[in-house]
Amino acid sequence: MSRQTLSVAMIVKDEEHCIADAIRSVAPIADQIVVVDTGSGDRTAAVARSLGAEVFEHIWQDDFAAARNESLRHCRGDWIFVLDADEMVAQEDLGRFRALTETNEKVAHRFVSRNYGFNSELTGWRPCSPKDPYARGCPGWHPSIKTRLFKRHPEIRFEGRIHELVMGSLDKLGVARVLCDIHIHHYGRAQSPEQLRLKQKYYLELARKKTQDDPSDAKSYFELANQLHELGDYEGAAESYRKALEIEPNSALILANLGSIYHKLGEFRSAKESHERALELEPDRADTMRNLGVTLASMGEYEQAIEHIGKAAELQPDLFDVDRALGTVLEAAGRTAEALTAYRRAIETSGPSPALLESFTGLALQLGQVETAETVLRELLDSYPDDAVLVNSLGEIAYNDGRTEEAGDLFKRATQLNEKLATAWNNLGVFHVSMNRLSDAVDCFKKCLANEPDNASARANLLELQKIL
Repeated sequence: MSRQTLSVAMIVKDEEHCIADAIRSVAPIADQIVVVDTGSGDRTAAVARSLGAEVFEHIWQDDFAAARNESLRHCRGDWIFVLDADEMVAQEDLGRFRALTETNEKVAHRFVSRNYGFNSELTGWRPCSPKDPYARGCPGWHPSIKTRLFKRHPEIRFEGRIHELVMGSLDKLGVARVLCDIHIHHYGRAQSPEQLRLKQKYYLELARKKTQDDPSDAKSYFELANQLHELGDYEGAAESYRKALEIEPNSALILANLGSIYHKLGEFRSAKESHERALELEPDRADTMRNLGVTLASMGEYEQAIEHIGKAAELQPDLFDVDRALGTVLEAAGRTAEALTAYRRAIETSGPSPALLESFTGLALQLGQVETAETVLRELLDSYPDDAVLVNSLGEIAYNDGRTEEAGDLFKRATQLNEKLATAWNNLGVFHVSMNRLSDAVDCFKKCLANEPDNASARANLLELQKIL
C-alpha cells in the first residue's frame, strides 16, 4: 500500500495566542494544514501562514458546521484530521497517530479530548498530576469524545450549528467509528473567567438557535441545558433537560443530568427519582450512583447514601470525588474515624482542593489526629510546594499544636503564594493577635474581607479589635 497523505483541518478566529502550538504539534506528520479564518482581528492568519499552513477566509454565519465543511473543501489528503487552535497532540503520540492512517479499511477514529480547566463539577473530572507537562497549571481535566480522523470523501460533512458532528454522514456511508487511545490536549477552558463567560454566552445563543432549527432534536435541547447549567441558570437547564426527555424518555444520560440539576435546586425527591430512573436504564453508571448517594445524604438517608457511594467506588475505583463524597456522608452520619480515612484516600488520589483540605484538616484536629494529618499534608507538599491552601492547612495544624511561630510563617507564606486566599489572611490576623501585634492583625482582617466580604470570622475579629483600638 502506498503512503497515505494527511490533511489537518482547522477553523479559527482570534487565536494568535495559541495557534502556533497547535500547528507545531501536528506539523511533523501533516502533508497539508488547512486553516479557515472566520474573521480574526489579530495576527492569527499571519502566524498560521508563517508556519506553512494554507489559510482561507470564510464569512462567519453563526454556524460551526458550515465553517468546518469549508475547511474540508480545501483538504487534499487521503485522510483528514480535525483540530482546533486551542488543542494539540503530544509529540510522543505522533508515531502511533500516523500509524492509524496506514490502512485502507473503511474506518474513522474517535479521540478522547483532555479538556483542561478548573471546574471539578464537570462529568468525568480527573485531577492532573503535579508533574503533568500538559496540564499548564490546571488542576484537572474532563473527557469528551469526538470523531476527528477519517478518509476524505465528498459526502462526509459536519452537521449542527453548534457542537457540530460528522458522524451522521459517516453512518450513512457505513464507515465504522473506532475509539483510539491517543488523547487530544484541549485548553479551551483554561481561560480567564471573563473570557470563558463571554464564550459560554455566545455558545448559549447558538444553542438556542439550534433548538429552533430542529425542535424535535433531543440532543439540541440537551446541549442547550448543558450551556445553561454552566452559566448557573439551573431552572432554565432543568426545563431544557425535561424537553429533551420528552423526546427521548429512555435516555439515562439526560435523566442523570436532570437529577444533578434537581439536586442543585434543592429538589431532592425529584433528583432521587431521576437518578434512580437513570440507573434502571444503565445500572453501571458510576457517577450517577455516586450522585444518588449524595442526594440521599441530603435527605438524611445516610446509610443508604453510604451504600450507594460505596457501589460507585466498586464500579469505578478512580471515580473523581467518590472518596470525598463518602467522607462527607460518613462524617454527617457520625462515623468520624471512617470519614477521616475516606478524606485521606481522597487527598492521596486526587490531590489538594480547598474543600477537601478543609474537611480533612478540621476533622483531624477534632479527633486529635494532629500527627497523622501533618504527615499526610507534608507528603502532599512535596508534590504541590506552591499550593497556598495546602500551606495554610499546615499552618492551622501547627497553630492548634501550639507551634505558634511556625504557624505564623506558614500563614504568611500562604498569603504570598496567593494574595487572594481569604482564610490565610484571617489566620495570619489571628496569629498577629496572639503575638499582640494588633495593627498588623487589623490589616490582615481587612485584606481577608477585601477578598471575601462575607467572611464572618474576619468581620467578628475586626470588630473586636476596633473596640480595643
